[in-house]
Amino acid sequence: MPVFPTISAERQTCLLGTASTGGDLGSALSVESPCHERVIGNGPLALAAPAELSQPQPALNVFQHRLQSQLLASAISPPHADPDLSWFLAQDSWNIESTFIPSPADSTFIFRGSRKAMRNWLKDWAKRGHNIFIHKNLYQSELPSCLEDAYTALTAYLAKTEETEDMVLRIIENRAASLHQQQSLMLEGFERLDLMSHLSRTQALLIYTLIRLVDGSPRQRALGEASFSTLDQWCQEMRDAALTEAPRLYETLGQLRSSDVGAGSGRAEFAVWQAWILSESLRRTWMLVSGTFYVYHDKTNGWPGCSGFLMFTTRQGLWEAPNAWRWVQQVREQNPLFQQSVNLPGLMEDTSPAEIDSFTNQLLSILLSPEDMTRWATRTAQIEG
Repeated sequence: MPVFPTISAERQTCLLGTASTGGDLGSALSVESPCHERVIGNGPLALAAPAELSQPQPALNVFQHRLQSQLLASAISPPHADPDLSWFLAQDSWNIESTFIPSPADSTFIFRGSRKAMRNWLKDWAKRGHNIFIHKNLYQSELPSCLEDAYTALTAYLAKTEETEDMVLRIIENRAASLHQQQSLMLEGFERLDLMSHLSRTQALLIYTLIRLVDGSPRQRALGEASFSTLDQWCQEMRDAALTEAPRLYETLGQLRSSDVGAGSGRAEFAVWQAWILSESLRRTWMLVSGTFYVYHDKTNGWPGCSGFLMFTTRQGLWEAPNAWRWVQQVREQNPLFQQSVNLPGLMEDTSPAEIDSFTNQLLSILLSPEDMTRWATRTAQIEG
């Protein structure tokens, strides 16, 4: 399992900071995006009601289409979402923990370890089609075009030879520049993105950034760090869009659950699982972007080093759940351990390493020393033994 190396205690204040809220983005009619070629209306995550109760709706994006085709088949009762399955949509779960921290004491050690972890994330996506921040079911029906470009660039990079290296790096530069250009043209046209497009463009830019940071050449390293400000901006816009849409999605899921009572079809549970996949993918993408800034802080020119962290799910098995039924059963049987990073050290008092997923273990490896991680595992083994 790839992990970040340990860093000095003073840097831990970035993760163990105070909570603060960010701003909202108003909901607006979304239009066609170069990154995600779908058109939706009435907010990025708006779901159409059954035909007999709703007005005609614009075409839905891939995520919504999957939900609509499997979920919306009966009349809707007053919304009452199941709190056991909708915890991740709470408004305060989108609060950001952030604080400024000084530079690390041993940057060389940090960079070597982080580059190894980043390379493993990239390899996982290239070989398996998913990794710790891109869920295997997130783009099951269709991969957005911006991520198609990022994927082909990544596979070319991982397969490059000494003879093809210059050509491959030019391809990556051109693809990254094209992504920036597409988004700039959309802004000039006053176009608004749906939430899936916010997520996919941010993940695509993160992939290009990780490739460049992993490469290690002075030019690629500089290009990777030059993308930090745009990556931060896109993350902020993505989070604001999610904050705006969360109440609307919560209500829709409640309506679906009410219509599913007694039917035994599990349509509402499937919808909640899909919504969690989107929410958790967004949260993990945010966390890794912030973590990248955090690790590379001292080598950039004046970059603040930490954009803050969101709540995320830490329970082992939920990210890997093969279907909605398995995910719902685990959530109902065990606390999903939806945590703020400020609570992670305390989480270790009540859980074992086996109960925490790999994403969280990687984050803990930043917060804690190897000795602390070993002590945690040893203490847990003694208690359970």
